[in-house]
Amino acid sequence: MKKAITLLAVSVSGVFAGPFTNGSFEIGPDPGGFFITLASGDTSITGWEVTGPNTIDLVGTLWQNSDGLKGIDLDGTPGTGGIRQTFDTMIGTQYSVLFDLAGNPVGGPVIKEVEVSAAGVDAIYTFDVSGKSLAAMGWVTKEFKFVATAASTTLAFRSLTTSGDWGPAIDNVRVSAVPGGVVPEPQTYAMMAAGIAALAIARRRRV
Repeated sequence: MKKAITLLAVSVSGVFAGPFTNGSFEIGPDPGGFFITLASGDTSITGWEVTGPNTIDLVGTLWQNSDGLKGIDLDGTPGTGGIRQTFDTMIGTQYSVLFDLAGNPVGGPVIKEVEVSAAGVDAIYTFDVSGKSLAAMGWVTKEFKFVATAASTTLAFRSLTTSGDWGPAIDNVRVSAVPGGVVPEPQTYAMMAAGIAALAIARRRRV
């Protein structure tokens, strides 16, 4: 009986991850006017887990944030690192992830790279820090889309900027279902194809 209860608990926790939360990283440690370095495995930013191989920096008002008083430098002190969050999704539904991207302009390289991934899909985004400063970061909004393949999905951001401790910066992450973005399951496609074939046969008979 205990084993059955344990299995049920594991199953339920895997299905119900909770809604996406804290996209601007405002709930968690307070770096004030500086930054806090967080190591891989850290979960002090509500909803998020820091991933390796190294660290990230939670940056306060040291730079111009896109939304609120905090942002993330995916290259910590030292870099390189990433973050991820697992949240509830509906299988077969397409989701849009909007996030604001910039780069730490204090040091090189000039081009910062970040990989975004979810549900087996990944994409790489770049940001040029030329002419940017801590007071004028030049944030731009990017979009990433994926189709959910499970009842919960992990969204991950990972720095690909491996030289130096000044990496891609992210802030203001938003996740929403795309209106009408439900992808038919394979059996649905089969039924549609059968229906179309039946209509074609009916038309031929009428002629």
